[in-house]
Amino acid sequence: MHWSSADAIASALRRAVNEGFGLVITTWGGWCEDKDRTIEGLLELDPTAATPYIIRYEKGKGRHEKDGVRIGVGYVKPSFIIALPDRTRRSRPEWK
Repeated sequence: MHWSSADAIASALRRAVNEGFGLVITTWGGWCEDKDRTIEGLLELDPTAATPYIIRYEKGKGRHEKDGVRIGVGYVKPSFIIALPDRTRRSRPEWK
């Protein structure tokens, strides 16, 4: 299974939950490229997770295969799961 698949990410998150971690934080997710499925993996575990956009892009322009960058906050008893984008410039919103 390819690591960037939603199933693989959901499986890794589920493993952390099953091991009893109270807080699970990912820092690769949220990219606007198709290869990242972190938010989709989170939503497999918690369909009610909050996944707001922090920046929007025009889908299909350049490397933007998605319409933006999202963060995610979910809860799978007993764990809170937080998915954050990486720290590269392209994943940060332009603050005004």
